[in-house]
Amino acid sequence: MRQRLLRLTGSVLALLVGLASPASADPAGPTNYRTELSTATLGAASLEVFGGDSFLVLRVPAGHEAMVHGYEHRPQDGVIDNYLRFDADGTVWVNERSQARWLNEDRYAQTEPPADIGADLPPEWVQVADDGAYAWHDHRIHWMSPDLPSRIDPSDGRQEVLRQSVPITVDGEALEVVAIVTWIPPPGSLGWLGVGLVAAVLAAFAGRRGTGVRMGVVAVAVVVGLVVASGNVIGLPAGVPAVLPPLLLPLAGLVVLAAALLVTGRSRDGLVVAAGIPVAVAALLGLGALGAAVVPGTLPALVVRLGISVSAGLAVGAAIGLIIEVFGQDLGVGLDDASVE
Repeated sequence: MRQRLLRLTGSVLALLVGLASPASADPAGPTNYRTELSTATLGAASLEVFGGDSFLVLRVPAGHEAMVHGYEHRPQDGVIDNYLRFDADGTVWVNERSQARWLNEDRYAQTEPPADIGADLPPEWVQVADDGAYAWHDHRIHWMSPDLPSRIDPSDGRQEVLRQSVPITVDGEALEVVAIVTWIPPPGSLGWLGVGLVAAVLAAFAGRRGTGVRMGVVAVAVVVGLVVASGNVIGLPAGVPAVLPPLLLPLAGLVVLAAALLVTGRSRDGLVVAAGIPVAVAALLGLGALGAAVVPGTLPALVVRLGISVSAGLAVGAAIGLIIEVFGQDLGVGLDDASVE
């Protein structure tokens, strides 16, 4: 029975981790760039930036219409590139024939568009939302290279990188929104690593008190990991891909932790520590947020950084606590409060 339970737990863990593959579209990630818009109001519609410099979000209320134009849009030459269409009933459509539809799949446009596209072809509309709001990755609102612009001196603090226009038509009126991209010096991550170290030390000492305490420590790590990950999944505007690995990994830890309740002795110890492993891996995947000026998602950057540090520290500390207990017993060191089940 116990072996079957462990095999089942392993299978569930493998399934959840296997599902934790990145979304096909390029999601928002930690960045040191922030984009601001020359205006947030376009007639009845509103426009904002999500993820620092990753996505534009357009909201068009019922009864109004809008069109976002693509990269080939040159009305002065008679070239009209209609990329996104917002109808009065709230439906939003993407033109599969627009070059922007394919180039926007990757942050640096490292995609190969189909041959049968172009602003000179009739649009091929595909519905992508039904509530009048949609987010899209737009190359006109960010620096198109992973390298810092050569003219930027990090010692000079915040510096403007570029300005570009995004053409949008609202209720028949052609409008130009200017995107101003600014580089922001990254904050130091050493302090947050220190927070994780303190959490690990406290968890290790608490974990010496036995399995029950370690289980509580790992449970807190799992909950914190789930809260942090929820900001990359819950409340995202349509068009922004959810980042699943940081959510599925703590869920895997939760499954393993639940299985630990059904066994005793060292098997329980092993499962409790194993439950912390995917939590630590999720925190490792999110380490970039500790040293980035802008953290994407719906949670405040402070909450994300604190959660990553604490969840990783507690998960690692629980494992260290078990090691201390086991080695203490093997060496004949009497721990009055050890082996609490």
